[in-house]
Amino acid sequence: MEKLSKENENRFEFSKKNPNDQMWHVRDIQCFGPVLFSFDKKTIYNFWEDYPQNLTPEQKEIFDKEEPFWKNFYEGKNTEEDDDEDDLI
Repeated sequence: MEKLSKENENRFEFSKKNPNDQMWHVRDIQCFGPVLFSFDKKTIYNFWEDYPQNLTPEQKEIFDKEEPFWKNFYEGKNTEEDDDEDDLI
């Protein structure tokens, strides 16, 4: 999670897939790869580091609704990890 500040405000570009979406997609112009998003254009979340533990229940609900691919990706990843742990027992 990163807070937008005067020092880094020009580093990020905000866009929405649909005009009615509540979540912003964020592009870091200095690097390629992270899945970044924001709900208020002040706090930027990184999917790989912040989902779902650093989101409020309302934010997670919005994210899951607007980004079903990433929701399913995360749930599938957790299921695979759980299956792997069973193999160790």
